[in-house]
Parts: sequence; structure tokens; C-alpha cells
Amino acid sequence: MAFQRKAEIEQQKAFISRQEEKYRPAYKKKEIVYKRRCVFAATTNRDDWAVDDTGNRRFLPVKTTEIDVAELKRDRDAIWGSAYAAYLREPKWWLDDEHAVYSDKQTELRQESDIWVEIINKAMADVYETTVTEAFRKCFSQQSIDDRPFDPQTITRQDQRRMSNCLQAAGWERAGKYSSGSKRNQVRFVRLTSASDPLKIE
Repeated sequence: MAFQRKAEIEQQKAFISRQEEKYRPAYKKKEIVYKRRCVFAATTNRDDWAVDDTGNRRFLPVKTTEIDVAELKRDRDAIWGSAYAAYLREPKWWLDDEHAVYSDKQTELRQESDIWVEIINKAMADVYETTVTEAFRKCFSQQSIDDRPFDPQTITRQDQRRMSNCLQAAGWERAGKYSSGSKRNQVRFVRLTSASDPLKIE
């Protein structure tokens, strides 16, 4: 689970999501398609390994502390036996809604942090509706963007994607696009609030 570049992350997602393997056995002429019957496990000492917002759902994070290897070896067969018996009783290998929500929350706790999220929370505490462009203006009109002077004309596609991801990480969600006015066709973001803090629209 080492940190990876974007291209490597895409390759990793494709590999994990694949449901079958294709290979040509030695000295054979025809390719064989073999359905996968396995699971993959990976380990890391980092707590911020979830670096891709679209690929994190592929992982089921489990935090471990101290592992008693001797007892694990002793109980290994009993553990597998219990798991197999549970499967026979109810052959359900996927997460139900409750456990899927729990898994998502666990993954969120392991997401890579971005300083822009903190800037958004501070600069836009009293804002409830915005666009990516407005978010840049609110957050960076008084400071530089990664050591670059703020200039709306120099905001790159990569900057826009990062701001969109950070808005969502800060508790905002996409709410369609504006259909008229100066914001026409721009993605509309609204800030999610608790029941005690009703949504306000400027």
C-alpha cells in the first residue's frame, strides 16, 4: 500500500476490479480465461493511504495493533472452519448497507490530508453555496496557491479537480449546475449541515 502516482493508482484499481484472469499456459496455443476465486490483502504502517477518491471503495480497511502469532496459528483452522460454516448458512460474501457505510467511514479516516481542506473550512465558514471559481477567490485572494500568486487566469485543470475534491472532503456536495446568470454551466456546490444548522442559500 505504498504511495503511488496517478497512473499507478489507475493500474491498481483496474487490477483489483478485474473478475477474471487471461493467460496462455506454457507450450499451449490458446489463451485461457480463469474466473478469480481469491481475495487480496495488503498492509501498511500509514494511516493516510487512501489517496484516490474513486478507488477507495475497493478496500475494506481493518486496523490491527498487537497480533499474537502463536495463538493465531493455533486457532487458524477453527477460524476458517467458522467462516466456512457461516458462509454455508448464508452464502453472502458482500457487505450489507450497514457494514458498507461503516467501511466507507473507516476509509474516510484513512484519506490523505490536504491543507486546502483546512483553508476551505476557515475561509468559507459562513458560505453555504459556491462554485469552484468562487472557492478559489474566497480561499486564495489574500494568499498564494502553492507559492503561486493568486490569478484566476492561471488556475489549471489540476487545480480545479483538487479544489472540487477538497470541497467534498470539507463537507460540501455537488448539486447540479447553474442554469442562468454569470455562473451558468458552473457546478454548484452546497455545504452539508447538521439538523441544528439548517441550510442557507445566499
